[in-house]
Amino acid sequence: MLDEQGLVAAVQWLCERHEETTGVDCGWTVELDEARVGEREKTAVFRLLQEALGNAARHARARAIEVVLREQDGSLHLLVEDDGVGFQNAPRGRFGLVGMRERARRLGGAARIDSRPGCGTRVEVVIPLPSARRELAA
Repeated sequence: MLDEQGLVAAVQWLCERHEETTGVDCGWTVELDEARVGEREKTAVFRLLQEALGNAARHARARAIEVVLREQDGSLHLLVEDDGVGFQNAPRGRFGLVGMRERARRLGGAARIDSRPGCGTRVEVVIPLPSARRELAA
């Protein structure tokens, strides 16, 4: 989907597929110029969103999820927020959250996961766009 249709269509597809398979409402908003986003960044965002939605499906018992992807200040900003049960500490032996942080870090970005029991989970990822990384290197 990502290679054939692009990132915007892939985000829509992931959200719609999540709704179909879980019955959980999954709203999405995308505000970006896809032409400015590199292939590595597109793949990273796609995989990060897959992981966040998968975690929500397996653990959150959410009724709704909201996904926002936008370009801001030379970076991609991905927000995935659910209204599920949340967690105090990530279960041991689970590498999904660590993998999300590592995937963002490899592209010069960061991932932050905020969760509290009874308050849902919020995943925020910021990844610099290739043009911004070139400007920083100059």
